[in-house]
Parts: sequence; structure tokens; C-alpha cells
Amino acid sequence: MPPEIKAIFLDLGNTLRFVVKDELHMARARQEIIRLLGSEDDPDSFCKKLNTRYKDYRKWAFDNLAEATEAELWTRWLAPEFPAEKISSISKELTYQFRQTNGRRVVVEDGKEVIVELHMRGYKLGIISNLISTKEIPEWLEEDGYEPYFSSVVLSSVYGKRKPDPAIYLEAAKQAGVAPENCVYVGDNLNRDVTGTREAGFGLAVIIISPEDLAESTINEHNRPDIIINKFSQLLEIFNERSFSIM
Repeated sequence: MPPEIKAIFLDLGNTLRFVVKDELHMARARQEIIRLLGSEDDPDSFCKKLNTRYKDYRKWAFDNLAEATEAELWTRWLAPEFPAEKISSISKELTYQFRQTNGRRVVVEDGKEVIVELHMRGYKLGIISNLISTKEIPEWLEEDGYEPYFSSVVLSSVYGKRKPDPAIYLEAAKQAGVAPENCVYVGDNLNRDVTGTREAGFGLAVIIISPEDLAESTINEHNRPDIIINKFSQLLEIFNERSFSIM
């Protein structure tokens, strides 16, 4: 028998939200980084250097399944040539702006409607995401009115561990007060999102992937999801009304 699902945990990037390349937005973020640092460097050139350094950090993070604090990210990896005390004090804003240099994050089509409906159907909702910023998601949830719908939000930037480490999934289930076997994780990455979900003992793994990307993917016994869909709104076809409310 399939497990009784009581909680649905969502990934963020390419699952609930995606990036729009807004050149003006990105340019403003690059300029703000330079202003915060008090640097005279060209914003475009400096951010290219940041992106190169960030690749080295990403390798460390992937190899160790860990997320550095924002202060460590900037003083050790991204801007070690600047005074550490100053950089540490503005590291949260620097990280937020660095994320904005990639573009604007927008919610997928029908995203808000699906979240509200799943909540109304009696599911506990949560977020589990690898993210270097501690500021971005709490502010977004509050400003856009999503906060009431999520009972558990676990970010690697806060928790210190990254997917697919099963610990981050188990922490989210614990915060929601739901046993892992009664949880589902919805993500977009066959390897990271499925393997971590399995190791944590979650009841289901759902992957959102386009038919084109799926055709180019290799699925094996380790990364095989329970359900594959190609758009976020299809979650409403999978998760029907629960028999009782857990609001």
C-alpha cells in the first residue's frame, strides 16, 4: 500500500520558483555589491571574479554536503581581500545581492493557487532548500503572503547541511511534527532530490522535469522517483483531499 502522506515538502529553485534574467535588476545588484564593499572595482568585472570564486566554494559545499555561514562564505571564499570584520557585518546583504545578480526569482505558474489548495486539503507544507542566503526566503514568504502556509522551512544556509544529506530532510519532518514515512519531497533534481529523500525514509519522491530533460536523463535504482510530473499544478492531481484537517 502507498504511504499516507501528511506533509508535502518543496524544493525552491526550478520547482516552486525560477529565475528571470532581468538585466536592469542584475546590474543594480552588481552595483550594490560594490557600494557595500566600498570598492572602486568595475561592478561587472568584480562580479565575474565572484562567480569564479563561487565555483570553488560550490565544489567544497558539494564535496562536504555542508553550507558555510554567510560570514565565512565572504571572508574565506568570495572577498578574502577585504577586512573580515567589515565583511562579516554586511555578509547577509552581500549574499542577498549576489543572488540577485543571477536575476529575479518568480513563482511558477499557478504556484500560489496550488499551495493554498494543498493547504486547504489538509496537508502540512514545508520547504527544504540548498540556499546560501538566510535573508531572502523569510522576507519573500512574509512579503508575498506565503508564510501562513508553511509549517516548516529548512534552508541549508541556516541548518548548515545540504541536500542530499538526509539530516536536512529529517530536520524538516521533525519541525513539521510528521514522521518521515508520511512525508513527500517535491524537487527537480533526480540525483540530489531523490537520493536524499530515500535515505531520509520519506514516503514518496516526486520530480518535476520537462519531457525534453527527462529524455536526456539517466534513471537508475538510486535516483528513480516514485512520480514524475512536468508542471507544478499537477500536484493537485496527485494529492487529493485528506480525510481530516491538520490546520
